[in-house]
Amino acid sequence: MDDLEGIDVDVMGAMARQLMRSNPNLARRVMQTAPTARRQPGPPQLPANQVQAATLRSFLGLVAPGTGLPFVTWTGTDAADKSLEVEPQESYEGKRLIISVARTAAAVASIIVVKTLFVGSQPQSPSVSGGTTVDLFSADATSADLDLQIAYRANKITLNLAISAAPGVGETVTLAAGFYGNWIRGS
Repeated sequence: MDDLEGIDVDVMGAMARQLMRSNPNLARRVMQTAPTARRQPGPPQLPANQVQAATLRSFLGLVAPGTGLPFVTWTGTDAADKSLEVEPQESYEGKRLIISVARTAAAVASIIVVKTLFVGSQPQSPSVSGGTTVDLFSADATSADLDLQIAYRANKITLNLAISAAPGVGETVTLAAGFYGNWIRGS
């Protein structure tokens, strides 16, 4: 029976085309009052000018500007602020920032603070006047999920850091950071 229904639709289509050629006004009136043919539902179709983006769970590392190294280091009497950044080649939505810190024995008293975190020019904290300890972003921190703004292609993500005191002569503090989040492909 299904095969015959397909044939009926083809015959009706041919008849409608012939009527349209011979009497367009009558064809329009018939088509407005005729019941529509039943079609099998298919998957929703996107307009030709829209591309659906694929989202993949991925990591994104940060590097020290000018050096390309995936970490920053304070040594000796250095107490200058440091930063790590990345410019994604595809859109990226950070969901978890993880910071690792390595210290020499005598440098344990130095506290490292995340001063600011920016996606493009947008701060990712409600206040840019204060910071927070990097311990909030350690690998074993609980409830550390974030809802950061999407870093659209070619927007920098910048993490600005400060240290409470220089590590001391012969001592070092090294910090590396990266994100887990959503790599938005095709956007």
